[in-house]
Amino acid sequence: MRKKNTVLFAGLVLSFVMLTGCGSNIPPATVSDSGTTQKEKELQSEVDALQKELDEIKQGQSQQDTQPADNSAGTTDNTQTQNTTGNTAGNTAGNTTGNIKNVSETVQIRLEEARQTALDRVPGATDQNISIHLDFDDGWYLYEGDILYNRVEYEFEIDANTGEVLKWEQEKW
Repeated sequence: MRKKNTVLFAGLVLSFVMLTGCGSNIPPATVSDSGTTQKEKELQSEVDALQKELDEIKQGQSQQDTQPADNSAGTTDNTQTQNTTGNTAGNTAGNTTGNIKNVSETVQIRLEEARQTALDRVPGATDQNISIHLDFDDGWYLYEGDILYNRVEYEFEIDANTGEVLKWEQEKW
C-alpha cells in the first residue's frame, strides 16, 4: 500500500514539475496547425507514460495478490479476504481491503479474540460500535480498528500474535 502511495505521489510531483517547468528557461510555445503547442504534446506524452507505468505496477500487484499459496503438502489454500468500511463521526473513513494468505500459519490471535479484547476496554460498547480489520504492516500482522461509543472515538492496534494492545487513543467528538 505504501509503495502504491509513493508511486502516486512521485507521479504527481513529476507532473507538477513538468507543468511548472521548475524555473527552467523554456522558449515560448509554438502553436501547431492543430491548435496544440509542442509543450502540450510533450506533457501529454509524459502523462501517458506515467499512466502506463502506474497500470503496470497495479497489474503486478494484482497478479501478486492472486497467486495461490504453495501447497506442496496437498492442503487447501487458506486465503482469507476481509473488507471493512469504517464510519467515523459521520464521514466515511474509506475501505480497507486486503488479501492475506495463510493467515492461520502466521497469526496466533483470531479476529474475534482481538475484537473482544478491544470491547473489554470500553464498558457498554457492543459489536455495533466497533470496526476492526487485520493489517500487515512493516512485516507485522496487526488488528487495527476503532470503537465509536458514547460520543468518544477509541482507536487501537492489537498485535495479532500476542494479543497485546499496542496503541490505544481516545478522542471525544
